[in-house]
Amino acid sequence: MNKNQMSEYQGCRGCRHYLGELDCSAFPEGIPMIILSGEIQHTKKLPKQKNKIVYEAIKKSTTDKMEE
Repeated sequence: MNKNQMSEYQGCRGCRHYLGELDCSAFPEGIPMIILSGEIQHTKKLPKQKNKIVYEAIKKSTTDKMEE
């Protein structure tokens, strides 16, 4: 993750891996409370995590950028 992505960290709802309803590709059995609470940013793989998926900001569409 580059510095720009870290400065844009928006939690689960700002991540491209978030599936809604507190579901996530990184945590198919449920997002850990330590991440949901904001206690840590999921920018690095957690020790017991079964995959390497971490926070990736949702890319804004061209339309979204034009509205800013």
